Amino acid sequence: MYTRQERIVSQGNSRGFRGNPYGVRHSLIWWLTALTVLLFGLWTTFGFHLLRGQANDTSHRLDVRPVLPARPADDRLPSGPWGRLKRTAIFLPNPSPLGLLPEPLSSPTATWYFPDTSRAQLNGLFSRIGLSDSLARTLLGMAKTNASYQGLTILPTPEIVLGLSPKIRSGLYAILAEFELNEDQEQSPRFVCDSADQWFAGAGLSPEIRDIVDPLVYRQGKVLYFSDLRTVDYELPSPEARLALREALLRRPALVVRLTASNDSDAAALVDYWGQGGRTSAVRPFIESLVLDSRCESVDVAHLLPPFPRRLLYTFPSATDGGSTTMLNCHWTSLNFFSEEPDPTFGEPHIIDEVIERDYVQVFDEPLLGDVVLFRSDAGHPIHSASFIADDIVFTKNGRGALPWTLMEIDHLLALYSADKIEYYRRRDL
Repeated sequence: MYTRQERIVSQGNSRGFRGNPYGVRHSLIWWLTALTVLLFGLWTTFGFHLLRGQANDTSHRLDVRPVLPARPADDRLPSGPWGRLKRTAIFLPNPSPLGLLPEPLSSPTATWYFPDTSRAQLNGLFSRIGLSDSLARTLLGMAKTNASYQGLTILPTPEIVLGLSPKIRSGLYAILAEFELNEDQEQSPRFVCDSADQWFAGAGLSPEIRDIVDPLVYRQGKVLYFSDLRTVDYELPSPEARLALREALLRRPALVVRLTASNDSDAAALVDYWGQGGRTSAVRPFIESLVLDSRCESVDVAHLLPPFPRRLLYTFPSATDGGSTTMLNCHWTSLNFFSEEPDPTFGEPHIIDEVIERDYVQVFDEPLLGDVVLFRSDAGHPIHSASFIADDIVFTKNGRGALPWTLMEIDHLLALYSADKIEYYRRRDL
């Protein structure tokens, strides 16, 4: 009979193990340890090469960058096919205020022209605006006949000009503004606002200047006007005060408009809208980056405009723009919106209807980027044009001469030009 220990030795010898009776257990432990070390080494080597391969593979770089927080949409902003727009109102100071408004004359006397007007007709105009009988008689007595325009000329004294009430000033100057000879009224500085405080906010005018200027500011509809610089120049205390007033009057309102995006914005729809005029490839990288990268919350829409308006936006005309600055008017601006090289003939008087009839088709559905927005009088005459941007915003130049190109709201322009209707037109080749 074998003892338990002898049986183990006998079984071990029969399987090829000799010597220590505990050799089987130790051998199994050794093999398990060796196998574990081998597997750990293989796994470490494989993982190292895998991670290094991912690091060198540029196609996976976006997968290993830090995850940025999602960017929610701002539902407070108006939206449309153009996306969501955030707007900020600013003032553009004119870089050359000297010479753009009349310099002091040899006397402080203003001149009022009434072409094709008889004395009886002038008396009727005075009665219509509520002028007192005594002042009407005084002005009629000052009226001189001018055969060159078959009308009358009045040189009012500074006392008469300064003494007009806001209501009478508004009515009388509205009549004067109908005649191009009255440049002070026809081209007067104006601003859509509720008060002179809003108009001159941030302009740095002293209280002494405001005391002289504010009583001469008059309202027509939603617009405030100031037309008496010639007279006021002689009331101001110094050349510095005259320059400060010119700078304040020549500031022009404008909008800075930014396109905002969230992670769920439709990039394809935005590219389709802002790529009007065959420009989808030009705007796609910028828009897709805006939508996909949550670190960029918004972008100025100026970067999404064609080269022509992008170059002019927020600037004033200069001699380097080519052609007379008087030809760089609203129609020249709107008709050249998609032009690689602006056509100088688009600034010629009365050409807007001819070009619209030949090259454009009227739009009755929602306007698109670059459509011409035409403001007409009740008689159908074009009185202003602009380029549609998005929502209620247009690209515009409000008048000829040294006035800036800006972004503005359509209602603002309606108030400025007293238009009776608006029409939209799109180029036939777009």
